[in-house]
Amino acid sequence: MTVAEFCGTLDYSVSQFAVQLSKEVEDQIKKRDLFYQEQIIRYIDRRTELFMKTLHLTPALHSVYRREILHHVLFKIKPILKKNHIFQVIK
Repeated sequence: MTVAEFCGTLDYSVSQFAVQLSKEVEDQIKKRDLFYQEQIIRYIDRRTELFMKTLHLTPALHSVYRREILHHVLFKIKPILKKNHIFQVIK
């Protein structure tokens, strides 16, 4: 039994996207393409929204999956943010 069979294709594709996005953001931070925290969050939101448009979900599931992707990616890149001295806007 594979992971895709166990989780289901939708959950598997969402988790695959989250892992891929976190690696992509990590690479862009290391290359200094993304260097503001707000810029990183906007980039994650935009990419997540484009991915979620390809799925046909109810608004409730759309919201839940979107939040889970955001939490996953931010959790994965938190040590990288600290290590690479990312700029933050202070209000």
